[in-house]
Amino acid sequence: MSKVINFNARDFAFDASCESNVGFRGFVTTALGNEEVWEIGSWNWDWTQICANIGGLEKNMDYVFRFAMTLGHNDDNREESLVHIHYNDGDGKQAWEDRFTYCIRMSRFKPVLSKRDPEEDTMIRVFELPFNTGDHTDYRIVIVSQHAVARFFTARENAAYEELENLSYAQWREQRTEFLNARKAERMIPHMPPLEGFVQEDYTQDSIQDMIESAALDSKEEIANMLEERIGEAINDSISEFFGEGLETFLSTHPLVLKDGTVVSSKPQTKVLSPDKKKLLNCYGGLTVEDTTKWNGVLPKGWGLRIQTRISCWELLYVYETEAQATEALVKVQQAIEAGEPLIAL
Repeated sequence: MSKVINFNARDFAFDASCESNVGFRGFVTTALGNEEVWEIGSWNWDWTQICANIGGLEKNMDYVFRFAMTLGHNDDNREESLVHIHYNDGDGKQAWEDRFTYCIRMSRFKPVLSKRDPEEDTMIRVFELPFNTGDHTDYRIVIVSQHAVARFFTARENAAYEELENLSYAQWREQRTEFLNARKAERMIPHMPPLEGFVQEDYTQDSIQDMIESAALDSKEEIANMLEERIGEAINDSISEFFGEGLETFLSTHPLVLKDGTVVSSKPQTKVLSPDKKKLLNCYGGLTVEDTTKWNGVLPKGWGLRIQTRISCWELLYVYETEAQATEALVKVQQAIEAGEPLIAL
């Protein structure tokens, strides 16, 4: 029978190697009472990691890491929720290669129970993540969230949740989609002119600007979740969803300036595919090479190529064995960006 490691909020802390951490540890009230939680991540692109070192485990023993979770989902299905479990002694690179990784977004790794939280439009899910210690006694648990706020706290016994209504992720998504479609129908702009090409004479810059600002006011809540900081910094991800590709065509030659001075313009991006073909990232423009040994064993030892995926978010693309290899890859990506290439495979 597997031994249980229960989530304890005070065992976890922000991962110092992650520069875009957002969240806090504190008490909130859930459907079953007050809980001490870690609330991490944001609706923007802040890649957030919390981690805990768990020592003194038995060798060659089966364990499960057990925790409860609320939120951690997003209306546009771009959220990221992961749990990594790896040994924390010996070679750091090999430990990372041997890690256990669980994708809990959209309940792709099935929770042991999934219930409706009557206080919020979300689920209470309890996960039990299995792993075997092998020849190691010290382990590290890393919890990741991006593009969604997620709360993690100690799970109670399953019987404590029996009176709550069962609600799977698929059921929640279906109900949420129906709600969003109804909201969208209510706020549709009547008699909206076609946008393709923006060639009609009455499509003046002022009229397009008025349409953008009107749409932002009519859908304030949803726009707020989609914008990173300002409309100009997220034009491809937010306003384009309202007005289609024609808007980007128009903005490529007619940049707008809003009342607060924000310049709204289309920004081309280059996609970068990692050498192992496991990551495909949009490059906002920034690139850097860093020594991973300063990241406290969270990543294998080497030289990491990090890519700026948003104005406030950097993400690791790949870890190279040498600084020269990582630098060469950086130069290739930079050249692709300057050449305007839509995709570069390293």
